[in-house]
Amino acid sequence: MNKYLKHFAIVINLENPILAEVENSWHVLQEFGMQFISSRSKMPHIALVSSHIDDAQLLSKKMVDIVNVINCFDIKSNGLGVFVRKTPVIYLRWYLNQELYNLYNKMAQLLKNQGDMLTDSTQADQWLPKTTLAFHDTNYNKLELILKKLNRFNYEQTMSVKSLSLLELTTERESELEKYNLSRF
Repeated sequence: MNKYLKHFAIVINLENPILAEVENSWHVLQEFGMQFISSRSKMPHIALVSSHIDDAQLLSKKMVDIVNVINCFDIKSNGLGVFVRKTPVIYLRWYLNQELYNLYNKMAQLLKNQGDMLTDSTQADQWLPKTTLAFHDTNYNKLELILKKLNRFNYEQTMSVKSLSLLELTTERESELEKYNLSRF
């Protein structure tokens, strides 16, 4: 990887009411000292693809061309999941429907044409439509209690995908560079 390239991601922005559920979940997780995600990302999202590129302006221009022909569509969440790793990853899982699959493929092709390879977690064989709620500062000691507290939220909802964002990722935070509204029809 070229050290002068910057790390970017294309994400689906969450919409209410599921957006409010995720933000409220972040507050519960902060009560347990788990804020690695919420302190770096001010906007809950579903990461589609990420890569290292050198020209964000060109990427943004091409995003506009693609997004202008994509209609809004619905996706459904199907509850919380946990990846069992050194530190558990708590996430909201989304069903993969045809529209979401097509959107992922369009964005993956766009980033592949613009930069390095996609990052591991957004490669087609590893990508999972999810919204990460907590990782890195998580632990197993209080996981059962945390999941019981999070269980009060409604994580099984349908959401209309209305917009995407281009994020620049650094070790400290995620910054939204541009927001793209999808067509309404």
